[in-house]
Amino acid sequence: MKKTFCILEQGKTVNEVLTTKKKEMFTTEFSDFYRLNWFRTDDPNAFIAQKNIVWSEGRSLLYEKVPKNYDYYIFTDDDIEFYMNHNSNTIAKQIHLLLTEYQPITGTFLDKNLWHVNQRLDQSTHFPLSRKCFPIGGYDLQVQLFCKSFADLVFPVIYHGSDKSMWYSQWICYALFPLKQICFTEVQVNNLRHEDKINQKKLPQFTSGDRLLWLFNKDIKDKENIIRSQSDVFRINKKIFSLNPDKGYQYLTLKDLDKIYNVNNFYYKKRKSIGGAKDKKRDTFYHILWRLYLKRSQLMKKLRKLILRLQYRLLQL
Repeated sequence: MKKTFCILEQGKTVNEVLTTKKKEMFTTEFSDFYRLNWFRTDDPNAFIAQKNIVWSEGRSLLYEKVPKNYDYYIFTDDDIEFYMNHNSNTIAKQIHLLLTEYQPITGTFLDKNLWHVNQRLDQSTHFPLSRKCFPIGGYDLQVQLFCKSFADLVFPVIYHGSDKSMWYSQWICYALFPLKQICFTEVQVNNLRHEDKINQKKLPQFTSGDRLLWLFNKDIKDKENIIRSQSDVFRINKKIFSLNPDKGYQYLTLKDLDKIYNVNNFYYKKRKSIGGAKDKKRDTFYHILWRLYLKRSQLMKKLRKLILRLQYRLLQL
């Protein structure tokens, strides 16, 4: 029987109380629960056990292996708690109702403690953070939901890493259908551990967040609208926060994506759940360009500091 959504969790612990709680919470008539363990192979709750992978490979592998008979796929880390301010037994049903009513392309659930959405939005827009839901341009990757048609376009992840590795999916939805990326507040989440992924950073396939953004941005068709930093994301969130989400159904295709992004680039066409696309000549070429980009950025920072000093000295004359 087709269900509305499934929860796709990944982490490294075994017999985690929070995992057991989520498995019980989301094994319902509306939903199922699947887990990947990227550190140990003796996890009784794990649908997949796969060592030596980075965070984005875990999410890609989960989507590759999970049954494709759900309307939505909700990815989460195993240190994330789902809760409501009233009866917690209805969380799965409430998510089902929200997804059915709003039909988002992608989105998340409110975490008031994170950088992408906090009390500054209330103060700057005079709209309550507590309203049922609102459109959002970008957010922390700890919890992401995708409708199936969009998940098929963004998985496997193009460039593998951890921080910022799936910002591109948020940018795509904002660029194409800005009112269909939704943050829900009736169900909220909380990060209980903030687990560091430092061990993953030592793996050869790991790519830093800034480099991931640079690699993706090179294939965006309109270079005026690229996203470089958290401040860019928050600026967009502030811009659209007061708008109402679009409830209409939207099916995404490769043709939609090609309007804003070069879908024929080598790395997108050859993307894989583990390892990603590899081509020695291309990889070397882009590595050289990345190093030049870093040097240019460093020189520009020094130049800006020098200009500020000169301006200050001129004011002292």
